[in-house]
Amino acid sequence: GGRLRSRSLSFVGYEAENTLNHYHVDKAFVSCTSVDIEKGLTDTNEEEARIRRVMLDRSAKKILIADTTKFGKISFALICSLNDIDAVVSDSSLDEKWSVLFQELGIEHFYKNSKTYM
Repeated sequence: GGRLRSRSLSFVGYEAENTLNHYHVDKAFVSCTSVDIEKGLTDTNEEEARIRRVMLDRSAKKILIADTTKFGKISFALICSLNDIDAVVSDSSLDEKWSVLFQELGIEHFYKNSKTYM
């Protein structure tokens, strides 16, 4: 349900959110436009941010998939804080400050060429 955004081919709006609230998933894989140490995961589109937030709320394990160009940036709409994420999958290793933060928060980090790549 919901309204199809032709640009992203994603469903958004009240009906899409309401539909997702009827489900529980073991793992949610979400992306975002930006990831900031203090502000967390953010997006340029408020409706898509809300859908991602609902999906994360409905999942047991929350996994962020983001390439390294998205880290250290902030966008308009909040999805969630980094405290809400269980694992991160990226295209390569990140700056040391991210590794330290992930370790402090108990976030697993997987990236290409790492020993534990998903």
